[in-house]
Amino acid sequence: MKSYIKAIIIFNKIGEKRVVPLKQGVNIITGESKTAKSALVEIIDYCLCSTHCTIPKGKITDFSHLYTLVMAIGDNTYVIARYNWDDGGKMHFSKEAKDLEAENLELSYFVEKPALPYKDVKNEIECALGLFVTNMATDADQQGKKPH
Repeated sequence: MKSYIKAIIIFNKIGEKRVVPLKQGVNIITGESKTAKSALVEIIDYCLCSTHCTIPKGKITDFSHLYTLVMAIGDNTYVIARYNWDDGGKMHFSKEAKDLEAENLELSYFVEKPALPYKDVKNEIECALGLFVTNMATDADQQGKKPH
């Protein structure tokens, strides 16, 4: 199943947004030092249900209210969003038509969507990708064994 990130979008509390559009295949992001290139990886990690926010403090976290990934998975587009850690870190997850244009998303899109705990969204992402992710250390502890 083909999947890729179509866009990374950051919204502030009044609905202003910053969009990083991406294409299927290899995307090369260039720019001067301290222009948030490496922060994009941390935003992706955070939106994909990291238990901690490692997005570097600064202009991005000062601006941000909601981090959003728009992903193509198979024949659908999924919108995965997570509020700034300081705003509670709750998430949104929704399945949309394949032709959803990421650039057209507005903060108002999320108003009627339920806010979910990251563990619920993690399960939804795993199902959308056809994955079952396990933590070997946790599973072994639950069985009273140590991992090899």
